[in-house]
Amino acid sequence: MNSAPDRYTLFVSDLFLYHGGVSDYTDHFAQQLFRLNRLKTVVTPYATKITRDYPITVFGIKPDRKPGSLDKWAISSKIRTLFFYSRLYVSAWRELKKLNLKNDDCIIFTEYYTIPFDIIIYCARFLKIKYTLVFHGLDLISVNNKRFTHFPENFRKAEFIIFNSEATRSLAQEMMGIKHKHNLVLYPGIDVNELENPVAREDKFQIPSVQHGELIFSTVSRLVKRKGIDIAIRIVYELAKSGKDLRYYIGGTGVEEGRLKALVKELDAEKYIYFLGEIEHTEKYKLLEVSDFFLMPNHSAINSDFEGFGISCIEASFFGNVIIAGNHGGVKEAVLDGETGFLFDFDNKESIGRAVMIIRNCIENPQLREHITKRGIEYVRSTYDWDKLIHRFVQAEQAFYAAQYL
Repeated sequence: MNSAPDRYTLFVSDLFLYHGGVSDYTDHFAQQLFRLNRLKTVVTPYATKITRDYPITVFGIKPDRKPGSLDKWAISSKIRTLFFYSRLYVSAWRELKKLNLKNDDCIIFTEYYTIPFDIIIYCARFLKIKYTLVFHGLDLISVNNKRFTHFPENFRKAEFIIFNSEATRSLAQEMMGIKHKHNLVLYPGIDVNELENPVAREDKFQIPSVQHGELIFSTVSRLVKRKGIDIAIRIVYELAKSGKDLRYYIGGTGVEEGRLKALVKELDAEKYIYFLGEIEHTEKYKLLEVSDFFLMPNHSAINSDFEGFGISCIEASFFGNVIIAGNHGGVKEAVLDGETGFLFDFDNKESIGRAVMIIRNCIENPQLREHITKRGIEYVRSTYDWDKLIHRFVQAEQAFYAAQYL
């Protein structure tokens, strides 16, 4: 019979390398476990200069195969690949042993996006190390493409499975028909106490050209197709054509940046639509504080991508924004349609016009806007504060292990 792990080790590839869902999720999760004295360390292959109260351990492994001159020829390229993965197995085995995990410890792999992680998890299983897997949605699409040799057994032998939303849990069942008898949803959340502290937002960041009385629209995300930033630009353009005094700020970078900037230029909207580039957390919060509407018109991208959750919508609600978002994936759990914001099927082009009408209605009815923003703040506080989320995790964990004694 197994007992609940005494301490957890969190394992992630991109801790602090990028601002985004997996990194932030891992960081917050680690902070909460550390406060409960349930965290051993956070393990990552990449060294970081950022420090936290909790310990960070560098995993001495090269998870990326660098291109080389021998890749010019098919045979030598295949030999290099075989050598890389053979060395990866050996390195993973060696580095896992160096973690010196006890029988009552457990690794939580907070992502499953790459073949190296598939191999590392396999080695943990072979070494009889307890482990848990976290899925965010897009990783399941990668799994479904059968890229990961060890996935079926890695999934089955996990202590339990964590999904970042009900939508992600449903995707696992619908797409692959996979279930694990011990699973739970642990949403991404925010640290309410931290965000209520004005010191957390003191910096030299200045939002350009904000004028008194203007309506402020914002988006903070990676600039990728599924986020629908091109749709957001068209929504703002339609509002501006009708004479609304507004500005729209887009924070973030990504592969769609060039195309989006070209669209803004084509629409002659550069006077009121601004690209802020990559922004830090404190800068993001400062932007959300002055923003009135947060735009995230995510869509399915022809079923090639998946929005596992909508943490940016949660953050925007906390700072009093009306949310305009797509109804695809886990965003439906981050936004209460008609209460904390409005959801649309942005795979349907007609939704742009409907979104514009809803926004106009909110602008012309200040009491409606006030009701939505207050409800949003209340919803985030009651549902997505990490202080509450970690206790739900502990309760679920205890229930899993208690069930083994029945």
